[in-house]
Amino acid sequence: MKLGFRQKSILSMIFVSMIVSIALSAVLYNNSVAVIEENYTDSATNSLTVCAGMFDDMMREAYYTAINAATDTELQQLVQDYDSSTDPQILERLASYRNGSIDSVYCFLPSQSLALKVTQSEQLAQPCSEEDVLWMYRLTDVQDDPLSPQYVTDETSVVKKQIFTYAKPVHNTTDGQTVGYIIVNVDERDVYFSCLQGHGNPGRGSSYIITPDGRVASGTNLKLLGTQRKEPQDNMLVTSVTAPLSQYEMTIVADRSVITGDITRT
Repeated sequence: MKLGFRQKSILSMIFVSMIVSIALSAVLYNNSVAVIEENYTDSATNSLTVCAGMFDDMMREAYYTAINAATDTELQQLVQDYDSSTDPQILERLASYRNGSIDSVYCFLPSQSLALKVTQSEQLAQPCSEEDVLWMYRLTDVQDDPLSPQYVTDETSVVKKQIFTYAKPVHNTTDGQTVGYIIVNVDERDVYFSCLQGHGNPGRGSSYIITPDGRVASGTNLKLLGTQRKEPQDNMLVTSVTAPLSQYEMTIVADRSVITGDITRT
């Protein structure tokens, strides 16, 4: 069946209209996706900024607690003149510094291979093997940024756990020699429930705290803690905010298809 000129013209107009409609739809879709992703990123950034502020507040408290305890003249004297009879006095002084978001306070005595510990559940003087205290020695290494907490596994805890920690030397009041270390710890789980759960997550994405050297410090998946961060896939949208004091990174990783699912279906 041959089509007449008029029918061909109508079909041509329909075809051109369809092409134009498809092109416009594609442009509108791409623009809509860009706007949705931008709005999501803005919302996530605002939430992560709040999260970063809360994290820095917790770390600031731990930092100043470590300084105050390490320069406590009574505690300095007790550590300097240490013998086992002074354990209760040292533990009592340490207990006075464990408050707020601080999970535990330790006084590590290298010459005694001993850690005097005040935690939420106990106060004790715990002998430490060389292997146990290696992480404590690492805490005393010179740091590029002393305001940034170190992220380690507490090897002396009954149940090993990840902690954010500051360590400060206790000096002999006579000759200035280091006689011990004050170690102030914030539990990773406390950080997660305070900062990430209910904060920094608009509802579509996974939230993490990343150390300055790129390790996962906190998040929902406990198996990822301490592991190196993986590069996100192309279909993932990553939003990050760096906490100004601690230099830790608050991050949300979200699947683009979930964020733009409604407009895609439309």
